[in-house]
Amino acid sequence: TRRAQSNASNMFPSGRPPDSSRPPVPEVKRLSPEEIKHRREKGLCFKCDEKFTPGHHCKQAFVIHVMDDEEPESMEDWEQEAKIGVPEEEAEISMHAMAGIKGPTKMRLPALVKDHHVVVLVDNRSSHNFINADLSRKLKLPTMKVEPFE
Repeated sequence: TRRAQSNASNMFPSGRPPDSSRPPVPEVKRLSPEEIKHRREKGLCFKCDEKFTPGHHCKQAFVIHVMDDEEPESMEDWEQEAKIGVPEEEAEISMHAMAGIKGPTKMRLPALVKDHHVVVLVDNRSSHNFINADLSRKLKLPTMKVEPFE
């Protein structure tokens, strides 16, 4: 009998084993219009399969970025905003999100926070959440340092 040979290229999509030092990328869940309608009718959360109620928190983490309507003018401004309030461990944020490039893994949503129009950037490829420090101070939003997701 012939033994099946296994190597990294046929075991892992990227051709190499996953880097255990990096947190796994959250799964992308895409819903069809029919699934969205069904979830609305049944009162289910769009992200997880649990009943949606006020104050609902999904057990699986996802990433949300909140920015002011005015985007920074230069890459240095983006980098400065990303550094403010970042815990000491190494954060992962996709360059596409930092540069404002749209793609299938992120979306921008308009929001109203304390009568102030903001844009919420949801990006499932980044490991941390950021909020513009100036916006946070301007709106007097409470902030706290939290432990990273495991």
